[in-house]
Amino acid sequence: MFELALITPTSHRTLLVTWLECQTPRGSLVIKKGHAPLVTALKPYCEVRFQDEHGSIEALELSGGVVEVLRNSVTIIIDQ
Repeated sequence: MFELALITPTSHRTLLVTWLECQTPRGSLVIKKGHAPLVTALKPYCEVRFQDEHGSIEALELSGGVVEVLRNSVTIIIDQ
């Protein structure tokens, strides 16, 4: 598992997740623990899906944003 931080101009939410799937301008990206570090933009009006520590899959519709991937954490800065 790795830490996922979801940041908006007015809130901050941190979760433990098993995997994360998001859409970038270059296509779909699936992230798991140990993924190579990267920074990329999200595709405008995309869906971000992830599996939480309890096995539930959650989906969020985002207007856009930026994803930063480190070896053991992912931060998504969400446009509002």
